[in-house]
Amino acid sequence: CRLKSSCNATYRYSISALLTVDNSLNSSNRLKEIQEETTKGNIEEKINVNFVLYPNPAKETINIDYSVCANAKVEIIMYDMLGRKVEDIIINNELEAGDRTTEFNIANYQNGTYSIIVSMKDRLGKIAQTQKRLVIIH
Repeated sequence: CRLKSSCNATYRYSISALLTVDNSLNSSNRLKEIQEETTKGNIEEKINVNFVLYPNPAKETINIDYSVCANAKVEIIMYDMLGRKVEDIIINNELEAGDRTTEFNIANYQNGTYSIIVSMKDRLGKIAQTQKRLVIIH
């Protein structure tokens, strides 16, 4: 099972502009001058976090497929069922947009159910995350 890119980002543009028009007409009855000045603008991006975790249940290694839709800091962390951090799989990696696969060795972890959380933080500081369960059986 491979992840299909989920980079259907939503963009909202906000541009404030100042338009100055000189209404005097020249001899050919055309508008003499138009000046447009952009005073500010910004782009807001919505972060989507989606990932595929396989195989599940697993014995030796797991693969985590995910898409980075815009440059973001990515963290992948494994927790036990009591909420204790077990492993930082990826911590604060600055990644460019694109599809990624991370392979992680789980052979030394005890049988049980764990949570894998993928978090992304955009350049504006917005954080989005998704959690999935992993079952380890040796």
